[in-house]
Amino acid sequence: MPDHLLLALTLLWGLASSGFLFAIGRTYFFRETLPLVTGDARNRLPFITLVIPARNEEHNIGICLEGIIALDYPVERLQVVVVNDHSTDATRERVADYARRYSHIELVEATALPEGWMGKAHGCWMGAGKATGEWVAFIDADTYVRPPLLTAAITYAQHHKIDLLSIIPFQIVSSVQERVWLPGFFLGIAASINFKRVNDPEDPYALANGQFLLFRREFYDAIGGHEAIRGEISDDLAFAARAKEFGQNYYCLFGDDLVETRMYRNLTEIWRGFSKNLAEIMGARHWGGVIGHAGKSMLVGLGFLVLPTVTAVSWLCCAALPGNALLLLIALMATVMGITFMAVCRELRVPLRYAAMCALGLLLHGAVLINSYRKKVGGVREWKGRHYNF
Repeated sequence: MPDHLLLALTLLWGLASSGFLFAIGRTYFFRETLPLVTGDARNRLPFITLVIPARNEEHNIGICLEGIIALDYPVERLQVVVVNDHSTDATRERVADYARRYSHIELVEATALPEGWMGKAHGCWMGAGKATGEWVAFIDADTYVRPPLLTAAITYAQHHKIDLLSIIPFQIVSSVQERVWLPGFFLGIAASINFKRVNDPEDPYALANGQFLLFRREFYDAIGGHEAIRGEISDDLAFAARAKEFGQNYYCLFGDDLVETRMYRNLTEIWRGFSKNLAEIMGARHWGGVIGHAGKSMLVGLGFLVLPTVTAVSWLCCAALPGNALLLLIALMATVMGITFMAVCRELRVPLRYAAMCALGLLLHGAVLINSYRKKVGGVREWKGRHYNF
């Protein structure tokens, strides 16, 4: 490869990687973690309702409910409403078994999905109609809570006078396919998020995680609940935006060891699941933004996989001074990226031997983002056997 072309590619990769690393560092610098509760806070805990929408969740709902049963929250102040959304597997039977054994767990059957509603929003809306708590939390069925979570969340929300609190769970990454694809994929998402802006009430930039949303009930009702965002593919982002629009106190924290989730277990599930709403998560509102985000991820990943080898071969063929300089520059950038990849693997409790695979995850992130936006502009979405035409 000609030196001038290799130099141009190296500089382009270096610039993209530098921007990528800066964005990752910014994300982790401003991230905040939900603190544990100390003292006598338990004596001031309010009545709260947990709503869990469930559609074909037979593999998750039992673990989810076991975690809720083990919560250290006073059971006399806790109501659990599970909405079975026309499941075709054993979800209903498993929830019914828990409802028979635990008086604070209630099974609700969802009615037919109305025109213009997303399935999850409708399930949550039906569950909220049964809620009697001063606070209401919406939890996904693939979310697994630890005993201190609810006490910590409600105490934090009350102390800081928060109307909507979103908790980001730790992402479980277990299978080989998850370990190959997800660490890099999550890096691609993290590079687009600015948590300093997320938690700034004066900044319209909004982000939330729908796997755990805790509302002050008065606020939930005041903004129209899920009925107001019934056609949104990402109800969490819509609620965060409405909270800022209404001037309410909204906050987003990481749950780390207090709440976990295992979203997708293989490449097919990752592709389909994130194609549903990755464009919204990334804030991509036009093709320019999509190409910008996707191009950055794919350039960083492809450069890490290809450029060190190409430069080494070129240097061996003609060990000129420019070749030596390029080799050193690429070696430095590849080392920094490799350390970053190892750090994210350690953060996700993934063996370090998968670190280089983060480059593949970045390539996948770019491809899924393009596919997600293509579906968005096409007005056709599919999720859990339902097709939506908005």
